[in-house]
Amino acid sequence: MDINEEAIVVSNIDYPLDGEQKEMLQWFEQAFGEHVPIFEFRNRAAVKRAFNEGVSIFGHDEECDQEDELRRLATYLIDNKGDLA
Repeated sequence: MDINEEAIVVSNIDYPLDGEQKEMLQWFEQAFGEHVPIFEFRNRAAVKRAFNEGVSIFGHDEECDQEDELRRLATYLIDNKGDLA
């Protein structure tokens, strides 16, 4: 079985970035940036609460500032699903 990377998802990002996070994000960009998009998700308690309730952030009654980035990832995967097979 082959595994094809379609996107890089980096989660639990905390701003301001510390040195380790900056280095990690730079490495992802250098290693994969020309090949696949990189999506960054900040560490948010609302996402954890939604997960603990067994729903996505979109099914949860709490707003989260990461919803747009999640939509961007979903749109990318849907738009490129023909390439994923």
